[in-house]
Amino acid sequence: MAGHGEHTLHTAEPVGLDALDSPGVWQTLFWMALVTAGLTAFYTFRAVFMTFTGPLRVPDEAGHHAHESPQVMTLPLIILAVPATLAGLVLFTTEGLSSFLAATPSFTAPTVAATATPAVFHWDLALQGTLAAALGIVIAAVGHLGRRSDGPQLERWLGPVRPFLENRMFIDQLYIAMVIKPVEAVAYLAAMFDRSIIDRLVQGVARLPVSAGNIVRRLQSGLVQRYALAGVVGVLAIIVLLAWRL
Repeated sequence: MAGHGEHTLHTAEPVGLDALDSPGVWQTLFWMALVTAGLTAFYTFRAVFMTFTGPLRVPDEAGHHAHESPQVMTLPLIILAVPATLAGLVLFTTEGLSSFLAATPSFTAPTVAATATPAVFHWDLALQGTLAAALGIVIAAVGHLGRRSDGPQLERWLGPVRPFLENRMFIDQLYIAMVIKPVEAVAYLAAMFDRSIIDRLVQGVARLPVSAGNIVRRLQSGLVQRYALAGVVGVLAIIVLLAWRL
């Protein structure tokens, strides 16, 4: 039984890894990467077209024309651009970038390191990624280049899908309904229980010493007659108790 249990425990993990290491999973990840490349190119050039093309749009606060940023902002950017460019040239013309990425924890894991292969440039993957980015740029240009940036066509082409995207696929509303509201309800019930039960119990326990102190305080009146009467009553109680036992 022990040997069978050890064998089951040893083979459980590879089965899970084999289920993920399948052509369908990698193909899905590849298409997701292509769509991401296209979307990134689309929203980047959409911002470029809407900013630098079409009629001049200057806010009233800027006056009659837009002003360039002062040197206190542009000069540090120029200074930082020089080492950034040099660092990029060094990393991409040498093995520095690949060596740096190879030392990351995800690549040094035993499972990944055991299946590592030398890096090879795949022209087909590069072309597909480039075409996906180019398609995103074209769609952004069709909807927002030139004067279309003043009245974008793309939003109108979306039709009923536009409200869905404008509301960020209603993810915020779902999160509020499924997470925030239930948590707020539980917090409200906890607050009611705290005020109605816990606070009253604590206040009741705090009143016990006060009540006991009030009773004892009344016994300490300072009148000698009462103390003498209490002494006589105590002696009589002791005599009665002894007589009852005898």
